[in-house]
Amino acid sequence: MERTTVANNLERNQKLIFYVGIDIAKNKHDLACINETGETVITNFRFANSYQGFHQLKLKLEQLSPITQDVQIALESTGHYNYNIVTFLREFGYNVFAYNPLIIKEFAKLQSLRKTKKDRKDALLIARKLRSDVTPELHRIVSNLHNHFVYDLLTNYPSPQKIARARFSSLLKIKRLTADKAHQIQEIAKQTIGNTSTVLSLELVQLIENIKHYDKQITQVQEEINLLMIELNSPIASIPGIGSLLGAIILAEMKTIHNFKNPNQLQAFAGLDPAIYQSGQMDNTGHIVKRGSSYLRYALIQAAKLIAIYSHILKPI
Repeated sequence: MERTTVANNLERNQKLIFYVGIDIAKNKHDLACINETGETVITNFRFANSYQGFHQLKLKLEQLSPITQDVQIALESTGHYNYNIVTFLREFGYNVFAYNPLIIKEFAKLQSLRKTKKDRKDALLIARKLRSDVTPELHRIVSNLHNHFVYDLLTNYPSPQKIARARFSSLLKIKRLTADKAHQIQEIAKQTIGNTSTVLSLELVQLIENIKHYDKQITQVQEEINLLMIELNSPIASIPGIGSLLGAIILAEMKTIHNFKNPNQLQAFAGLDPAIYQSGQMDNTGHIVKRGSSYLRYALIQAAKLIAIYSHILKPI
């Protein structure tokens, strides 16, 4: 139905300027288009953040107009998520504009009283850099990008072109990188939407070095915590599911169990007690208040989950 509508619209819209908006996401993008009179030409066209998806986009744009100057494209400036698609479109001569997301958000407010725009944030910055700046398709082959063999691979071959041109025998020298995965990675590197850039390659190598540096420091801290817990010889370490790290957090936050007269006080100190709503005949409880020590609250919640798994006494029936 939409294909027929698009065809009819395109026939009426010859020699017009088309304004294309692309909503950028991690795994897929959405496209809509209007002409210079404000009439909708394409309501929604979804394409994958992949080599095949980008070429589907190219075909869709060519259907709008064979002249690239007749098509104006805009998207939100979302950092590395839009870098590859902007480069791809500009290589074919399209004019591409990037808006500050705040401008789009404020513009949306002018169009409607409803809250129709949502900010999307991704806390795993390093994972985003590895997936999008280098080879976005890599995470489909390697589920966890934070592996030593992935770090070694990207340190030695920090761009898709270098991976594609690498000798297969050299890839197999990377520890824990199997022949099957090496073959798949090299194949996607030949067709990736990721870009080659000296700056991005340098940034990637430095990021990996930073990760390794912090991993080393975390390991040293963990070893020191283990020694302190052995020295303290606290009964908390004897509880199934509570290791040295969770035990250390709990002890560090509550100091000593003798500071609390009963379990309710410890619960309140960690902010795990439920909110109470009392008004007239109403007497209800709500979500936990989340006051007090957030570290203790986190440790107790994690400990409870693990105890429910590993303790034969406290394990739910």
